[in-house]
Amino acid sequence: MSQNHASSSANAKPATFAGRVGALIPGILLCILVAGVSALLERAEKMARAKDPRIVQVMAGLAAEHEVVLIARADGTLAADVRPLVRLSITVIAESNGRREMGNGGGGGRFGLAYFTDEMIASYVDQAVHAALTNLESRPA
Repeated sequence: MSQNHASSSANAKPATFAGRVGALIPGILLCILVAGVSALLERAEKMARAKDPRIVQVMAGLAAEHEVVLIARADGTLAADVRPLVRLSITVIAESNGRREMGNGGGGGRFGLAYFTDEMIASYVDQAVHAALTNLESRPA
């Protein structure tokens, strides 16, 4: 049994250059994606902190899903659907005179990451900051 294994590994062809590079592509694409997501989250944080000096903490998160569906009918007809799904969530904490309040904003949909333009991110940041500052300035009824 070990002889068969030895002979099969001896007959194995070394990976081609294209095969080795092809194996790296998913990892490279993941690195590019992570860098893009990090930049997007950093932009959201900077926008929120620039809105008001009372913003003391910013938490931003991005959820993404990419689903590809292929349907094969009995008559041989093929149909495919690509269904991306993204959501950006922003939470800020504002503090003044020892009081801390939180606000949230965000949104998304069946879009790619390109949906999150600076204008869209700014609208989510505005929602979160407005909610936090409204809560911070509120008084008991």
